[in-house]
Amino acid sequence: MFGEPARPGMRYGQGLIDLRALFSSMPETLNELFREGREKALELRQYVRALIEAGGELPTVPVGGLRMPFAVGNFVDFYSSREHAENVGRLFRDPLKPLPENWLHLPAGYNGRASNVVVSGELVRRPWGQYRDEAGEVVFGPTRQLDLEVEMGYFLCPKACDQLAGFVLLNDWSARDMQRWEYVPLGPFLSKGFATSVSPYVVMPEALEAVAGPVQEPPAMPHLQVEEPRNFAVTIEVRIVRAGAEVPLGRMEYAGMYWSHGQQLAHLRSAGIQFCVGDLIGSGTISGPDGGSLLERGGPFLEDGDEVVLRGYCGKIGFGELRNRIYANPSC
Repeated sequence: MFGEPARPGMRYGQGLIDLRALFSSMPETLNELFREGREKALELRQYVRALIEAGGELPTVPVGGLRMPFAVGNFVDFYSSREHAENVGRLFRDPLKPLPENWLHLPAGYNGRASNVVVSGELVRRPWGQYRDEAGEVVFGPTRQLDLEVEMGYFLCPKACDQLAGFVLLNDWSARDMQRWEYVPLGPFLSKGFATSVSPYVVMPEALEAVAGPVQEPPAMPHLQVEEPRNFAVTIEVRIVRAGAEVPLGRMEYAGMYWSHGQQLAHLRSAGIQFCVGDLIGSGTISGPDGGSLLERGGPFLEDGDEVVLRGYCGKIGFGELRNRIYANPSC
């Protein structure tokens, strides 16, 4: 989505194809386009590809004014990388038994805040909350441990056979000092609900390379078993821009996620959860040797003025960038 008024576009080269200019019957939003399934979007994709291959003229405009791709209905974030769960478990729980007892049996997750999902380019405000200071006293103030979380997100299209509209890059911002204090007994709350950001380009699953996921032991219960290949070969590069200098943080591989998107959706369906077009699901932090969060790397955490940049790709298919800057919040 781009422009004023907002309208659907398709990335092409260094510009955007104005789909409303190309098709007078084009729905005004992606929520409308995907409301009855993915077929219309697939036909549109194939038609534009045929035009490009035939050398046809396309109504292109410069990239700019990018908007939230969907109006987000509900937001759920999962916790599906074994490496990340073990890394965090060693810090927050038992170093010898880092995984919660249920982790290998189900895709753990929680309901987030759809109203706090923002698009690439928007500012992220440092949140205030309670946490323990260095002396062990409980204090209230701006978080001192603002963190990033490298994830994939996917928007839902309930009438599609796999219920997927497409994938985006996702950063689920976290306040670690607040999280330590609040997460027992009901899990993360304000420490993760203040901001989640997504990239503006939606990549349909047909464009991605499917790959086998890690072996699951014990085997998933029957209602959570899905066909292989169950994951996608998406690489995400991460860097921080601080005072004009770029600090690379490494690459994360979505292919290594223990619980796949299909298993996450099966888990939600098993309890009778109803999906809406535009619902957003976060994969959970994608970890590995480089660590998908600053917490796993032992810090240091994010400073005011830092810009976090994610760039994703699957072969020649790019997701563009997800880029957000942190700004100071002088009061709550």
